[in-house]
Amino acid sequence: MSPAVVDFLNLSRFLAALAVLISHVRAFLLVDYGSVEDPHPLTSILYFLSGFGPEAVLVFFVISGYLVGGKVIQRMTVNKFNAMSYAIDRFSRLYSVYVFALLFTLVCDTVGSKLTPALYDGSYQSQLTTVNGSFVERNSVSTFLGNLFMLQTIVVPTFGSNGPLWSLAFETTYYILGPVVIWAAIQEGSTRLVFVPLVFIIAWILPPFMLFGFLLWFAGALLARVKIGSVLLVVVGLLLLLAMMLLNKLYVELPWYLHKVLVPFGFFVLLAGVTGLGAGIWRSQMWRKLAEFSYSTYLLHYPLVVILCAILGFFGLYDPGEKMQPSGFSAILVLIFTLVSLATAWLLARITEGRTPEFRAFLKRRIVTPF
Repeated sequence: MSPAVVDFLNLSRFLAALAVLISHVRAFLLVDYGSVEDPHPLTSILYFLSGFGPEAVLVFFVISGYLVGGKVIQRMTVNKFNAMSYAIDRFSRLYSVYVFALLFTLVCDTVGSKLTPALYDGSYQSQLTTVNGSFVERNSVSTFLGNLFMLQTIVVPTFGSNGPLWSLAFETTYYILGPVVIWAAIQEGSTRLVFVPLVFIIAWILPPFMLFGFLLWFAGALLARVKIGSVLLVVVGLLLLLAMMLLNKLYVELPWYLHKVLVPFGFFVLLAGVTGLGAGIWRSQMWRKLAEFSYSTYLLHYPLVVILCAILGFFGLYDPGEKMQPSGFSAILVLIFTLVSLATAWLLARITEGRTPEFRAFLKRRIVTPF
């Protein structure tokens, strides 16, 4: 990959994680936009920018497909794909933070449910749009083990308050299915005939939204193998991404899959434009440093945001049933929640996500080398 693509993807990973974080902070602290009294233009901008959490997760799928699926295609086409090495790479990437995130969720939920029980027992799920049911009921051993084996949303619910874990089960599924589909697609002769029935089987087995995410992942993988970019396409991609973001918030009556694909499609075109650039104009070590804790930000932020609300509720400063109107004070609170979440993720990433290469090397020494 060119330096421009590396920097762009690093920045995109961080911004996607930040978009998910801010959308959840706003959902817990501020009233929905329809309930805002006398909205100021700055308020509208705040709500607009903090309203792309779900779409940001879909952008993650495109990025994952580009980085992971693209490398699989590259290695398979030259017969250098090693299934064991691939499995270790993916396992170490996922689990370097994941087990810690489950334990972190358990601790946060245990403490938070003592401080403000109503925030965890589902009493306010109608007022908190990101809350679905009781967090307490999802803290069982069976749910923990199901999440540990990436079976959330498939066999068990997501663990405790950590709703964003749903996407990890999707991602794991794509890691498994991706190489299988790619292998079938690049075969020659009669062996290639397996590709069509395989695609139909996958389409039949996967739930619609998981299949939708897989198509985004696979599109990212294919994009990694072409170089069609230019400065003009970057400009078109930026304009298209902005247009898709605006259209997404106009609440036009569209099928769910068209509504969800708008922002990822704009990002896809922008990424396609960047693939043809060289060094680019955004060279900075900062993008890499921000990306280094983006995964931790995504996995750890939700239980942290909930327990921060529980702490405020314990001191009578937060009521889940009466969320705040936008104001200078509430904006500062949103900023504080965001910065605390980022700082916590950065700190914990130093002992988890930042140690992924060492964890990966250890597994390969123990598993691959003996064979």
